[in-house]
Amino acid sequence: MPITFQRDSSVTAIHAQSSAARATAAFSTSDPADPFISGKAAIAAALEGVAHAIGAAKADLKPEAVTRKVRSELGKALPQPAAALVEAIGAKRANYAATLARHSAPPADAVLASEDRAAFRAVPVAERYRWIKRADRDALAAVISVGRDRWSEIDDAVWQAATDRLVKLSWIAETGQQARFSLTPTPEQPARSGPDLAAAEAHAETALAALQSDLDAADRAERFLADVVNVVAVAGEITVADAFALVAGSA
Repeated sequence: MPITFQRDSSVTAIHAQSSAARATAAFSTSDPADPFISGKAAIAAALEGVAHAIGAAKADLKPEAVTRKVRSELGKALPQPAAALVEAIGAKRANYAATLARHSAPPADAVLASEDRAAFRAVPVAERYRWIKRADRDALAAVISVGRDRWSEIDDAVWQAATDRLVKLSWIAETGQQARFSLTPTPEQPARSGPDLAAAEAHAETALAALQSDLDAADRAERFLADVVNVVAVAGEITVADAFALVAGSA
């Protein structure tokens, strides 16, 4: 049988083997938060259907006819679930890109933005991380919106810190989360009041981590799909390029 399955409580693995090669596509089934688990499962079900069809017909076919049957069944079974997974991956990536673009938009006041960039440039390089931690949303947006190339003198870690904090502050402003978090009086500061920006940023970080998690899941789903192409190539005894065309429905 050119396609076989291996399952346990947390992983489904799809194997293909020919006289010349072998390939595996596997995915975790233990993460209910994975937004692509149903899409991966649909592809696995399609491949399992192919395996059953080949098993039922194999006894009546010559070896070369079995290979043709495998290709035919794969070509019928895979394009629809593969296209659905590709669409879902694209949607998650588009949402991530749109969110970052929205949260990194430059401030409306171009004059103030220019002044903020000048202020940032005047800060010694060694002190810029501290400036980033204290800057407000518009000041950070003024710096980030002109692009990484304008700040070649700062290292990637500082740039990433600025980008991450800008996105958090923008998310807080967009969702009105700052109003949910207030400073509370303490024995040492009995008149303490006002917004608790640190708490709001921590909450934003959790929300944005979920967005990043979706992006990471999209990357894993794409790797799974690439592995499926390799499985199809081995099972059908065709090139990877031809297998990709078959999976994409353009063969």
